[in-house]
Amino acid sequence: MKLFLFLFLFSSIPAVAANPTAAAVRQQIRQERGELRGTITQERKEFWSETRKKRLEAIYTRLHNRLASRFRFLSESKNRLQSRIAQLKTSGKDLSAVESKLAETSSFEALYVEHLAAFDAKYQQLLTLDQPLSHLGELQSAVKAVRDDLNSFHRLLLEAVQLIIKSK
Repeated sequence: MKLFLFLFLFSSIPAVAANPTAAAVRQQIRQERGELRGTITQERKEFWSETRKKRLEAIYTRLHNRLASRFRFLSESKNRLQSRIAQLKTSGKDLSAVESKLAETSSFEALYVEHLAAFDAKYQQLLTLDQPLSHLGELQSAVKAVRDDLNSFHRLLLEAVQLIIKSK
């Protein structure tokens, strides 16, 4: 009985190794797997490249919005200070020192616009790279220049407010 079962099992297995077409089929399967593997690898690279660019875009958008928001706030503060100075001038106060401080802020406003344009250009340059997130430090240095301008602008506004308080 065992012999019969043994012969039955071996008789149902095709002779794959002896058949020359089976070797050709195996070779074709290997070739198709290699092509598929190459396609998957390329698709994976494209996917991660797009994902990195989306992350860079999100980082850029968040930073750009924060910087623009802070600039708007400082500009509105400057406008409020100028209207306050105009009110105080009608009461006969000498606010020439405050006006000179506010005039100094225009140079930092110009620097802000210049450095923000450099920040935008750096972002566009990073979009062309394959690994844009590995060069994020360059974008951070551009952001630092813009922040320094905004901090200087803020410092001058604070000094102007202090001069207004002293003049009362």
